[in-house]
Amino acid sequence: RTLAANPSSLALVAGSSTAVSVTPGGFAPERARVTWESDAPDVASVAPVDANGYTATVSGRQVGTAVLRATTRVAQASIVTAIPVTVTAAPCPLLALTIAPATATLAVGDTA
Repeated sequence: RTLAANPSSLALVAGSSTAVSVTPGGFAPERARVTWESDAPDVASVAPVDANGYTATVSGRQVGTAVLRATTRVAQASIVTAIPVTVTAAPCPLLALTIAPATATLAVGDTA
């Protein structure tokens, strides 16, 4: 019995979110609920989307790494899959660029 994660790892930008899901193997999915947790919820939080928890939303909260765990119980056994998450900083947009001097004259082979 397995839970296959899709995707198996994540890279997020802080402030963004994406969906993750698990697919059961070897057991009837309608008989088991999946719970999600993050070992670093301040870096990446996770919340189930559907009633059985097979799909969840992951939100990158701050730069760092976290491991998400999806767990279900079948026939008194726990089945767990882990998804490593890396959260990076959002790119800083270039707001202005100043070039000085505004003009230059160079001959072939010269450098400024």
